[in-house]
Amino acid sequence: MAKDDFKLHVWVGTIGEERTAFPIRAQQDKSKYVEIKNEGEKGLLDYSFEKDGKTTLGHITAKFSSLKGSVLCGNAEPVADDAVLGPYKKACETLAEKKK
Repeated sequence: MAKDDFKLHVWVGTIGEERTAFPIRAQQDKSKYVEIKNEGEKGLLDYSFEKDGKTTLGHITAKFSSLKGSVLCGNAEPVADDAVLGPYKKACETLAEKKK
């Protein structure tokens, strides 16, 4: 979902899969992956990538568990600071399962 510079990414997977993929991505980009806050029991992960003195931030919220994993929500691309990351966290908090 995108509007202007706000690009929210919603997909099915697990935080564990993402925690495995991020270090690989960092190796490919020649950057450093850092877990800032990992609250797996709450389904929350904050992370950063550091490269050439620049740090970008990301967030994932896990919602609605199923056999295939969870619905994950986060920013589509890492962002520059917490002020920009805040609206992504809020959007993920308010993500609701569609009523049947």
